[in-house]
Amino acid sequence: MRMKEAIELLKTNPVPTQYFDVTKISGSSSNYRIRIGQYRILYIVLWQEKIIKVFDIDRRDENTYS
Repeated sequence: MRMKEAIELLKTNPVPTQYFDVTKISGSSSNYRIRIGQYRILYIVLWQEKIIKVFDIDRRDENTYS
């Protein structure tokens, strides 16, 4: 349920740091990651066009960062 809440919140707040663990992805000016438990939502904010595109929702496991 929290994942759905996070995605819905992006409509009005593209970088909801006060509600979720949000990090800007290094090397990019508009890519972000929301961490919710073992899940990650990766998205891009197109500020000029006022568009948010979720491009990946993935579950972390022991091989995520290897």
